[in-house]
Amino acid sequence: MGTLNLGEYNMYIKNIIKISILATISLAFSGCEFFDEMFKFDSKSNRQTNIETIKFEKDESKKRVVISSKCSLNKPSYIYYETPEDAHKNISKDTKNLISTPPNILKPHWDIRYLNGISAYKNKSVNFEKLTGLSFKNSILFLGTDASREQYAASIAGVTCVNDKIAAGTTINLGDAPEEYVDYGGPHTTFIYRMADKLKITRPWNSTKDGNLIIQANFTEPIYKNFRDNIGGGVNFGLILRNIKNNKNINYIIGVYPVGEGRIKEKKNLLFDPTTKMVHVATVISPDTKWSTMSPKSQESIRILSDIDEFKKEYNKWDQFYRVNITYDNLYAVLKELRDNPPAEVADEDFGLHPEDWEISSVYIQYELDEDGGDALLSGSFRGFEVYTSKLPL
Repeated sequence: MGTLNLGEYNMYIKNIIKISILATISLAFSGCEFFDEMFKFDSKSNRQTNIETIKFEKDESKKRVVISSKCSLNKPSYIYYETPEDAHKNISKDTKNLISTPPNILKPHWDIRYLNGISAYKNKSVNFEKLTGLSFKNSILFLGTDASREQYAASIAGVTCVNDKIAAGTTINLGDAPEEYVDYGGPHTTFIYRMADKLKITRPWNSTKDGNLIIQANFTEPIYKNFRDNIGGGVNFGLILRNIKNNKNINYIIGVYPVGEGRIKEKKNLLFDPTTKMVHVATVISPDTKWSTMSPKSQESIRILSDIDEFKKEYNKWDQFYRVNITYDNLYAVLKELRDNPPAEVADEDFGLHPEDWEISSVYIQYELDEDGGDALLSGSFRGFEVYTSKLPL
């Protein structure tokens, strides 16, 4: 098959009927409806503006493994939901056996939402590498819509092992989305680790006012094909935190690749997700941030624009490294903002000012494509998704 042009694409996809519904999602790892606003902020606000003033750890051996990408430690699986109602009803029972107890019991899974007819299969003859940059020839797990059995531009998600590290990739095609139009949280595929509760290893911040969480992975730059007027989406690191004393939750969304209209700036204010009753922190990988700290070894977030004719020319080449830190000071800044300038919905709630009271509930990489404007595709892959703790940012 040659280059996927608009005419060929429109022959493949169905027309998306816009029937607006409110997504009720019990696990909040969606960029949600504020995506096109999440990177705006007032440049005069109080930001961390000079990465050279931060004291970084230079010795890699000082970090402690929470999540390893070593193939022998990971047992990947998947869950799938066609509608938000389906997710809300079934997520608890579907994930009860998918809880990781790091560092040695790791059960990552693809959480695939709002796509038609996902099923697992092994006999793959279509060249999905063209879009994801990941070879699925010896995949551990491969999922796809019915259309993916014949069309490399259809929606898929897969996991394989490359040089003893887990690698995963996905394509989201809005032609595979259900007919109902999802207003709050578009179609997305999320590679997620859910953690067991109250583990010492998942509490990186200390009462001594130090401690740090590190999230990292190598990516192939994603492909975004906007066939009409789609507003974009994103590839994000994500982190759900839980307060062990009052059970409150915070969802960090850390933009790696803003797609389309996404802006490469940290959002000034915190937001509240009404479907999950959870505060969202929207940040990016940049030296000019308050809610997170970019590693000196990391690239900065890159905005991805549409390229209808782009395809991967090399496979299994993840040459873009991203590492982000959530330091004690970063989390403290979030908690202070929640006290001083909270979203209206949580104005009367007390989140405390103690980072040491918070643990990692989930950590993930997410590919999400907004349905607004319709007719688009987002695709990419990553390898070496790992999480560490340390005393200082690395």
